[in-house]
Amino acid sequence: MESSIPAQVPATEKAANQPNYKPFLIAIIALLTAILVFNAYQIYSTSQRIANYEKQAQSISDLAKLENENITKLMANYQADAYNNPQVDRIAAQQLIATEYNLTALQIIGIQNTQIIQLLSVLP
Repeated sequence: MESSIPAQVPATEKAANQPNYKPFLIAIIALLTAILVFNAYQIYSTSQRIANYEKQAQSISDLAKLENENITKLMANYQADAYNNPQVDRIAAQQLIATEYNLTALQIIGIQNTQIIQLLSVLP
């Protein structure tokens, strides 16, 4: 009589017949780890750029406030020197004062242009 019990395959034959997925799993884990590290570096780099841009924006804001104050003082000084000065009694003297203040204003504009160029040169 034949037995209806199937023959058992030895464990060594089972292991030999099954595909070995271990190298593929190691490669996938290595790739996922590399992607994770790369994304973490991008997040860190982005946060550093944001912090740098915020510092630059603050310095631009401070510079703009300072320049506005300088221009306001310049205009107030011009008004006082040219029109509210009792020692200036001729138009020629007023024109000379106006020319001096024009030169000062042009120097301020030149400085502002240099500062703008310097600020733009550090931006990506």
